[in-house]
Amino acid sequence: MLKKLKLVGTRLAWEDLNIIGKWPNLEVLKLKPDACRGTEWYQIEATNDHFPAPKHLVIRHSLHLQEIPIEFADIYSLQLIELQNCSAKPVASARRVQEDQESLGSKAGNVRLNTSDVMNGVLEFVDHTSNNTVNDGLGPEWISSEIRTSPLHFGIFREDSEIPEKKLIRSWMAVGFLKLENDLQGEAEKYLQELVDRCLVLIFQKSLDGTKVRSCKSLFISNYSKVLDLSHVRIDSFPVQILNLIWLRYLALFIYVNLKIPREICRLWNLRTFIVKGIRLSVITFPEEIWGLMQLRHFKLSRFYLPDCPSGSVDKGRHLDFSNIQTISYLSQRCCTKEVIMGIQNVKELGISGGDEIDSNGPLNNLVHLQQLETLSFIFCLKILSASAKAFPATLKKLKLERTLISWSYLDIIAELPNLKVLKLMAHACLGDEWHPNVQGFTRLKILLIEDNFLKHWKATDENFLVLEHLVLKKCHNLKEIPIEFA
Repeated sequence: MLKKLKLVGTRLAWEDLNIIGKWPNLEVLKLKPDACRGTEWYQIEATNDHFPAPKHLVIRHSLHLQEIPIEFADIYSLQLIELQNCSAKPVASARRVQEDQESLGSKAGNVRLNTSDVMNGVLEFVDHTSNNTVNDGLGPEWISSEIRTSPLHFGIFREDSEIPEKKLIRSWMAVGFLKLENDLQGEAEKYLQELVDRCLVLIFQKSLDGTKVRSCKSLFISNYSKVLDLSHVRIDSFPVQILNLIWLRYLALFIYVNLKIPREICRLWNLRTFIVKGIRLSVITFPEEIWGLMQLRHFKLSRFYLPDCPSGSVDKGRHLDFSNIQTISYLSQRCCTKEVIMGIQNVKELGISGGDEIDSNGPLNNLVHLQQLETLSFIFCLKILSASAKAFPATLKKLKLERTLISWSYLDIIAELPNLKVLKLMAHACLGDEWHPNVQGFTRLKILLIEDNFLKHWKATDENFLVLEHLVLKKCHNLKEIPIEFA
């Protein structure tokens, strides 16, 4: 009946934990200092067979751990990964677990980091750039020994707080970090600018003449700069220093204005996940060179313009496309040209945003070419959805509509989709207050969500939703009743 077990100083062999793992009622296992001896646990090459239903994974003071097994992404019960005082490598692998969970459509775990995690990541990145004997595009092949230790002094400030330049310099002076007796201010400004140039800190405020840094923030950089998360820092222009991080795989930004991506984005040829958060009115515009990032898997932005896919490449002599793409959102509806759609043929999850003035729904008819598409979302695509179910990919399993203002009768077209299992009608998806579904529709629909619509009268028969398992109604204040036929 034992449910909780804590081991301290027992120095068990890691293999002994495989026996403990067979205890049927064990819910909590805590391995404190010297609980186990050795550096390898083959059980941790894990699958959901080894850990079928854990909710929390907590790792503390494990500076030698190389990575968290990617197989943890297959554990759908996992809700939280907490890392404290770990090196940058498990932090980056935890991000990959989160990314893979998102790609599988499950609720991603939350990777919790404290300040020491961030500093470890920064120092490892600095050590890599300073000891690297090959010019990898990050700039000079060396970095001063003073700068290598300077990120430690950011640890006294609260994470994600604005750091005044004067306060930072005083802390450097207090610990004897600055050496020049005659020009401490100049030396400090030189070091701070080098940290900015190396993408280790981000400028928050400048002097009125724009020549000096008045305040800055710490960045999250880890695993040789393969992960860069700036989603907690508002920016108004693309940080060009990022373009030097050629090993970057994960990039997250936060904007509150329109953003134009520079042509040099093609330098980030290792990029696999690109996330830009911000207000929905913000628009991101990409150059044609974005198609050179052929490793991209997840492309998540509030709303963006994508140019037509170029017909060929001088270097490779073939058609460029996002052959590895899994997720794209939210692509402007006017960018759904055949050239763009043919360049993202392997996408499985697609979000489309309206708001552009176009005369017809012609571009949306190109969606039929996406023969791998399973999840499709529309937002602000006002009354312009395709007039035939044949314009949608037959592979479609999930459909979400928000602020599309279609008529309730249009759902008879949606009902013809042969493999649709989930339909979400979000805020103002439909216009009007009456819904009379056609018979023999939604033959495979299992989940129906209606939220914040003005539906008042709903007539349905038991032939409308033959296999429906879940009906979710939210903020449907006007709805008189659920059809008795649902019984």
